[in-house]
Amino acid sequence: MIHLQSAGYSQYTKSKQVHFSKFLGFHIRSSVSIINRHTWAPKQYFYYELNAGPGVYPDGLYGSPKIFLQQWNRHVTRGILRNTVSLSAHLFEENPETFIRLEEGIYDDVSELSETSSRSLVLFHNRDNIAVLKILPSRQQSFGLVYSDENGASIPIHIFQELAEYFPRLDILVHCTATAIKRTRLALP
Repeated sequence: MIHLQSAGYSQYTKSKQVHFSKFLGFHIRSSVSIINRHTWAPKQYFYYELNAGPGVYPDGLYGSPKIFLQQWNRHVTRGILRNTVSLSAHLFEENPETFIRLEEGIYDDVSELSETSSRSLVLFHNRDNIAVLKILPSRQQSFGLVYSDENGASIPIHIFQELAEYFPRLDILVHCTATAIKRTRLALP
């Protein structure tokens, strides 16, 4: 596996991104369908990405934030969202160089978002900003997705617990490879 600042990249990354894109399409359609059928559900889809990465890799392969934004835009332009559901996306990236690449890598998609739908997109430098969520009004009925691709780091169970308490209807998707877990455990004293 090649490490580009905080982003890992291997021969399996392209396949992982294709599967992630298909999963997102299904998840967005399913969540929006539920939101539109129930008056009690807030008309907003929440997306939290805990390891955003660069947005675009050096070889041009799209990272998960760009894949998400493109899926969202695709659903808006196809009329699936019918401007009935807005987006609240929060992307977290701790590495300062990768953070700058992320801002540059998703710029076009964010511009398209502002033209096609109501949205809120916030980039955070580190995951300590999860605490910011506690000052927001309760979102007990909100739907959406928390995505984490830990890339060899330990899985942040405490963050998932906080988000699950605050947003009990959000789905949590974690990508972790057995090899990365083994490497992490071997590095422990």
